Amino acid sequence: MNNFWCLYDSIPSNICLIDKELKIKYVNSTFKNTFKSYLNNQVHSIGQIFPKLKDEEYLLKLSLLFDNGEATSLSVQYLDNGIIKHFKLQVNLLKDDKSSSHHAIIIIEDVSDLINQIIAQNKQLNQIKITLDETKKAKLALTESEESLIISNNTKNKLLSIISHDLKTPLNALVNISDLLIQNECDVHEECRNVDLLIAINLSAKQSLEMVTNLLSWARTQLKRINPHRIEFCLCDLFKDVTYYFAGSLKSKNLDINIDLPNEDCVVYADFDMIKLVLQNLISNAIKYSYSGGKIDLIVKDTNDSFTIIISDNGVGMDEEIIDILSETEYINSIIGTNNEMGTGLGLSVCNEFLKFHDSSLQVESTKNVVTSLSFKLLKADN
Repeated sequence: MNNFWCLYDSIPSNICLIDKELKIKYVNSTFKNTFKSYLNNQVHSIGQIFPKLKDEEYLLKLSLLFDNGEATSLSVQYLDNGIIKHFKLQVNLLKDDKSSSHHAIIIIEDVSDLINQIIAQNKQLNQIKITLDETKKAKLALTESEESLIISNNTKNKLLSIISHDLKTPLNALVNISDLLIQNECDVHEECRNVDLLIAINLSAKQSLEMVTNLLSWARTQLKRINPHRIEFCLCDLFKDVTYYFAGSLKSKNLDINIDLPNEDCVVYADFDMIKLVLQNLISNAIKYSYSGGKIDLIVKDTNDSFTIIISDNGVGMDEEIIDILSETEYINSIIGTNNEMGTGLGLSVCNEFLKFHDSSLQVESTKNVVTSLSFKLLKADN
């Protein structure tokens, strides 16, 4: 190898010659100045300077170099007085025509500054990314806060509007009727007249109670302050409560209500109070939009793992436009009933919100002035 010494010794790059066993055969002066450990520790193998070259991956590349002359480029590190330096090794096969043995010439480039710059840039990029993520999260939180504020404000405005207008009607009726009784403008012996007044008071009171209940329930769902409390209960018990509640309303409009159950043991697993309010709203609407002398059907169908509850009436009905509004809008403007009954328009909104808690939804089928059916499903208690 002496013929090459003078040639490589004058090159300013780090030059090293190794054999197939990675033993060092020659290094130039630049190499000696860069890797002081070569002189101080009697280093005989390039693997002692760059331990990474002993890895299986790198050994395979060097083996291919000696077998096939396939040049390779390797990245390694070197510990210099506690400081890690980065080097790029360009390895080529050096053939000796006079000998059957070959050597590899390694040109070693110090890329520490470049690597450090890349590391610093990556740190900056990561910091920028973190800052952007934090800014994005803050912006998202601000947007959610603004949306929540808008919803709360709309809820407040809607409540004030309904309370100041719709709720006054039944309360005024209660005041006026009670005034008549107090002023004795009705003969106490006019039993029929007194009964009519009592029925009117009862209806106005229930209408007021229904409105207040819907208002509070709707407001709680809008403010996310409601959670279902599921229990097992029989639909028969629920229907008895609801039909008893509407006895006066049914009598005042001369309406019949028919209950059709598949059996007496229709047990569901749901929030009793929520479903009771849903049923009350749907029957209230059926009464409201039924003509005097009509009928309301309350039907339960067994549908495998659930029960389908259907409330049907033969009142005014709905056209396709109104059905579309019901399915697409949270708040529905109330339509005056057949006896000029008023409402808040919140009943069906409350129904939809409560049914969501039970993975159910309100289904509407109607033909104008023929029939209207509203239905929903509840899971059986044993599912």
